[in-house]
Order: sequence, then C-alpha cells, then structure tokens
Amino acid sequence: MLISTRAVRRDGDTRRTLRFPEGLSDACSLSYSMESKARYVVLLLTTLAAVITYLDRVCTSVTASAMSQELGLNDMQMGYVFSIFGCVATLGAVGW
Repeated sequence: MLISTRAVRRDGDTRRTLRFPEGLSDACSLSYSMESKARYVVLLLTTLAAVITYLDRVCTSVTASAMSQELGLNDMQMGYVFSIFGCVATLGAVGW
C-alpha cells in the first residue's frame, strides 16, 4: 500500500511525495542513481561539443593566412568568409 504525504519546501511550494514499501524502495533508489549518471553523461557531451566548436573556430582563424594565399583572397574577402562562418556557427549553436 502506498502512503501519500505532502512536503512543504522553504519557498512555500507543496509537493506530493510517496513512501514506498520496503521492497520497492530499492528499485526507486536504483532508478535515481541511473538518472544521476545520465546527467553527467549529458554534461560531458555538452562540454565536448562546446570544446569541438571552439577548436573549430580557432583552427579556422589560425589557417587564415594559408587560406587567403591558396584561394587568392584579400583581407576584405577573408572578412566575408569569417563573417559567413560566424553566422553559420551561430545558427548551428541555436539548433537550426
């Protein structure tokens, strides 16, 4: 039998909490530990994506002189290239 209780937090928000019988409490703690691990995996993947996009921008700016010589672009045209790259990177970060 499940027993329903109410818990009052400091900000006045009331949440309904459930107390489980002893056999079910182990299963609930197991799912909680799996959720906690998922948070860290999501955090790791988000950080990894941010590092990769940062390195992509840095590598593009480092190779600017070689790109301009190879493609025969002047400084103004390279400015256009970097502006377009920045706009596309921003749209990608937003999720479009």
